[in-house]
Amino acid sequence: MFPLSEMFVFAVVYAAFFALATLVFYGIMRSSRRGAFLLGLGGTVLAFLLVFGATGPFYDTTGEVIVILLTVSFSPAIAAIWAYLAWRFSKTVPVALGVCLLPSVLSAAVFFERQRLPDGACARSHIPVRIGERRYDVPLAFGGDVFLTRERWALRATQGARFKEGLKRLCAATKGGETAALAARLWLAPSLNGRTAIARCEGSAQLGKAPFCEGFKSRFISDTGSLIVEPKSDTSLRYVLSKRGKDAAQGHVFVGDETAGYMCKVTPGTRLARNCRMWRSLGSNVAILTSIDFGRNAREVGQLTREMSAAFDYYLRAMGRAE
Repeated sequence: MFPLSEMFVFAVVYAAFFALATLVFYGIMRSSRRGAFLLGLGGTVLAFLLVFGATGPFYDTTGEVIVILLTVSFSPAIAAIWAYLAWRFSKTVPVALGVCLLPSVLSAAVFFERQRLPDGACARSHIPVRIGERRYDVPLAFGGDVFLTRERWALRATQGARFKEGLKRLCAATKGGETAALAARLWLAPSLNGRTAIARCEGSAQLGKAPFCEGFKSRFISDTGSLIVEPKSDTSLRYVLSKRGKDAAQGHVFVGDETAGYMCKVTPGTRLARNCRMWRSLGSNVAILTSIDFGRNAREVGQLTREMSAAFDYYLRAMGRAE
């Protein structure tokens, strides 16, 4: 249950704001309906300008976040409409006040219920998913995004309070971690979200060693930008394969074909790689490993690809073992 997630805190603050706004609009509604609706409309325009003016372009914004921003922006108008319904259909002031507060109370209760996670493998160690004919047991310590076939947006498979609601939905989809949920894609970002794995495998012995610690090296986390597993029919390899035929003089080194290989961005005319993408065919799926951008600390292509191959082997083994 505790600690409470950031989404719950946001939901409670939003519910309190919505309740206050509805009560204010109800008070105004009793003397001037036109004034209440004009205030609601003006508040919506102002909120829309503030929210979307402050957030800027939405290149990396998920659809779920955009829905939240739209809901916040239109809240004054929604509150004014709800206050009108309370005023129009409630026979007494106490009933009307109760109707005004009802949406806020119910939404806070729903989000509070989502803070309780089941006592299963899904909340403690791993999320089992199936992509194509293969099963992957994704350690929560890796902090991956799971794109379930029945979900509109990605769910974060990680421990901690920040993404608790998504983890609960993953637990429901996997029946507590007992069955593999059908997924369209798996996306790990170890260098951003994998600090827990380093702490678990190289930190205090009190944490206990997890199965994924076998063969673990901290550079597998710090040097890996992303690991994607997806069906070949929906592959991200199109961009990589478009570089086939280019050479070091053109800033790329390409080795392999559709089944396996690597592509590195290099300093033109050299074999010093800033970052590489490596891929392997996994039956009907393909896995793509991307190194982080080393910037000025470029590495020789052979060294970097050997390190990436070792990391690739580690991740595929780690996702094949569950606690």
